[in-house]
Amino acid sequence: MIVILNPELNEEQSGKFLSQLNELLSRHEGRVIETLPLGRKRLAYGIGRRSEGIYFQMKIELSPAQVIHVEKAAKGLDSCLRVLVTHESGLLSHPQAAEALAHRREEAPPADSAAAKIV
Repeated sequence: MIVILNPELNEEQSGKFLSQLNELLSRHEGRVIETLPLGRKRLAYGIGRRSEGIYFQMKIELSPAQVIHVEKAAKGLDSCLRVLVTHESGLLSHPQAAEALAHRREEAPPADSAAAKIV
């Protein structure tokens, strides 16, 4: 998970946000494995009137069914500019993740279908 916070936050306020995020994950039966502060960085494009953000990379465990709920709730927390949840290769051994991926593959059109062809 990548989290971008308001650049005006001090270290204490950033810590408070991370605590709120930990609580949010716990409520959704997830947990934080590791948090890596990446520091203040320039944004590729502005978010509101901000051109910088405080970045954190977090390694989390979370059921695939809960990802959308956690993303929405995290985006609603004060001071959060952006949240992006990705998955690590190899984590698809989790039964629910493998099932979700199989379901997506069933819904996708075949590669040789007209919908998939580029003209």
